Amino acid sequence: PDAQAHACTIVPSSRAQLCYSVIADAVLEEDREDASGAINFCTRGGPSYVDECLRYLMRAAQFNFGTNKKEYSNFCASLPVSHRAECGTGL
Repeated sequence: PDAQAHACTIVPSSRAQLCYSVIADAVLEEDREDASGAINFCTRGGPSYVDECLRYLMRAAQFNFGTNKKEYSNFCASLPVSHRAECGTGL
């Protein structure tokens, strides 16, 4: 994750948000049980990227897991409390 995070720091700032989001999603796709790793990657960009990155993950998780799967429920439960209510609302 360190090399990926570094890559996001050298892309133009207009693309950095997408960079963190896509890589966080890749972490989750690689290991569907590593919700905490994906969520933690969202925090690597700093406070200005966290909310949008988590929203990106929530949208991607709906596609990757489906809303009725145990993995999706576990992902939603892993989110910070401030984002759990948004999980599964079809953002």
